[in-house]
Amino acid sequence: TVSVLYWALQRRRSLTVVMNARNDRSTVYVGALSADVDEDLLFELAVQFGPVRRLVMPKDRLTGVREDFAFVEYATPADAQYFAEVAANSVIELFGKRIRVSYKGDDQLAADALLEIGAKLCVRNVDPAVDESAIADHFKQFGNFAVPPRLLRNEHGLSRGVAFISYDSFEASDAALAATNNSWLFNRVITVDYADKPDGSGKHGSEEERALYRDTKAELTGEGEGGANAPTSADAEAIKAAGGSAVPAWAQGLNPYAAR
Repeated sequence: TVSVLYWALQRRRSLTVVMNARNDRSTVYVGALSADVDEDLLFELAVQFGPVRRLVMPKDRLTGVREDFAFVEYATPADAQYFAEVAANSVIELFGKRIRVSYKGDDQLAADALLEIGAKLCVRNVDPAVDESAIADHFKQFGNFAVPPRLLRNEHGLSRGVAFISYDSFEASDAALAATNNSWLFNRVITVDYADKPDGSGKHGSEEERALYRDTKAELTGEGEGGANAPTSADAEAIKAAGGSAVPAWAQGLNPYAAR
């Protein structure tokens, strides 16, 4: 769930964002895979839509059993989008199960970057046995994620031992940093710090980012100037009806992870 404060902050941020995950533009998610589907079969299917640079089929870190989803990275975004469009407009079945294919274009990637307020942590020395699910399970106790945790992987899909955690508040990221830096995660001691900004201007968690967060929080709670920008009665009713987790009308469609 995402707080009204969080959504208001996204509304105020610039739409000019730095995209630093170029591979995502050429990658599709393939889900609802049968347990009988292996890498060779999926590659044979995927290559029909364009040259495949990498195919990753994650395995459960404890059982070693393949998950029911995979990631396919193409040489170009156009190939990735083509695969997703074909799958959306026709039935593609493998071993009797219809697969699901989704693609994030530049617009969605920009939206993901917009969701991040600067409460972004970098986790290093991550055990090779730790995957994205384990990272999420370990860090979700401190607050809501702005976007799902991301683990850096090499060209073979293996972990590089570095993960990024982006929260929707600085209270959450500060708590996570204080509790997990130099702590054990699986068989390694991890180090946690605020992530470097992609433009090289320093680390996230800066006073500038925190000031924007505080100003927006003050406006929404009616403290100080700008109280008029607090959520409307319609927003309040929507939030009440949804158990306190609704997204205001002006923010609808911005966060693909709001209902998780």
